[in-house]
Amino acid sequence: MIADELKPLAASWLRARFPDAHITYELSLAEYGGALIDVGAICPDQIVGVEIKGDGDSASRLKLQGQMYSRVCRSVYLLPSLDLLKSCKKHKPPEWRMLVPPGGDLGVHSSRRLCPSSGISWGSTYGSSDPKRGEGYGLSPAALAAMVWTTEYGTFRVHVQEKHFTALPSRKADFIRFVADRYPLPVIEAAVCATLRERAWSGLKEIQYPEVTN
Repeated sequence: MIADELKPLAASWLRARFPDAHITYELSLAEYGGALIDVGAICPDQIVGVEIKGDGDSASRLKLQGQMYSRVCRSVYLLPSLDLLKSCKKHKPPEWRMLVPPGGDLGVHSSRRLCPSSGISWGSTYGSSDPKRGEGYGLSPAALAAMVWTTEYGTFRVHVQEKHFTALPSRKADFIRFVADRYPLPVIEAAVCATLRERAWSGLKEIQYPEVTN
């Protein structure tokens, strides 16, 4: 399967796992371009990413991607094509978890789960529960702050619940430094998630929103 065939499966899996998430493709790690998360789920309290490796892709960049993506994603999953499954298992960053496309097998598991809507499976030996919250898993206050657009500083200020100053620094570099130095990581993470969930994408990106139930 090529990457464009795997991406909708990853989005379906994320929706099943995180029903309240805002899901999008190619979520940028910063305000202007740079590294992109293939499929991102913006939850109320965390960002979850899925890296796709389709037929014709290479697993050689996974080490570098592991260093970058884990700065903003609390959890990162790897979904390769069947042909790349073996190579991706070898190069997968240790803190990432493996997802298996329909028809694949990761080997023997004490527990293996299947997502009916996507056909993706995963096992407990690759981490079926969310990791402990903390900076030791690679989250970076500065990298999270960099995801906020300069036009969103007012929204971020509301969500960070800052009451003791009138404005955030206007220059991007100063804003990032100020936020990273002033607030604890959990506060930054929650405020960034809330800001992204309120973002006016204005047609720049397709967002899959949670289903509204009465």
